[in-house]
Amino acid sequence: MSRVQATARSLVRSAARPTTTTTWAPAPPSTTHPRLSSSLSAFESGLQGNSPLPASAPSPTTTRTASPPSPSTAPPPTRLPTDPLAVHPDQELLSVLARLIMRDGKLARAHAFLDSMLSHLHLATRSPPLPLLARALDLASPSIRMVGRRKGTKVMQTPQPLTAPQRRRQAWKWIVDASDKRQGTEKDFGKRLAQECLAVLNGQSEALKKVTGTHTLGVTGRANVGR
Repeated sequence: MSRVQATARSLVRSAARPTTTTTWAPAPPSTTHPRLSSSLSAFESGLQGNSPLPASAPSPTTTRTASPPSPSTAPPPTRLPTDPLAVHPDQELLSVLARLIMRDGKLARAHAFLDSMLSHLHLATRSPPLPLLARALDLASPSIRMVGRRKGTKVMQTPQPLTAPQRRRQAWKWIVDASDKRQGTEKDFGKRLAQECLAVLNGQSEALKKVTGTHTLGVTGRANVGR
């Protein structure tokens, strides 16, 4: 058999074989999740009816809020520095005056005398007593004091200026000394102090005479300054 006859036979055999055609068939339904199957069915219906796809539900978003710091890690509160010398002027004035009239370490008794004086001032004038007391101290306070200085065999009286605390101390000392002269008519020490402060305000106190005398000596002895 020649090569030509073998080729012809192979062609006849291939033509006699039945031809098989492959057609697409949908896959059998599988067991899927109900939410996924509903999504797939909606997708297929949308393709057939040209309807828009259903909007998917928005995914929940988690928001983070700043948690407050725990008490152990929270910074300590800042405190302003307090001045230990910061005292109210009225309290400082009364504290100084009480210590000047204190006897035998009885400070509470001295404050009681000051309270009595302030109450009598208020009853007599119907006005705040602390400004009246400060005004009386200003009127009875001298500006200078006389100091004796020796030069050779002589002692010359020379005026020396006073500071504000020294002036206040001297004025209070003169007011207390003048109030002691009222012991014959008044036994209450606080009331005597109140009467003397009113006398200073009215210009009728012995403390004012001492102020005038001290200033007169200062004018006389100012020639001795610097010698």
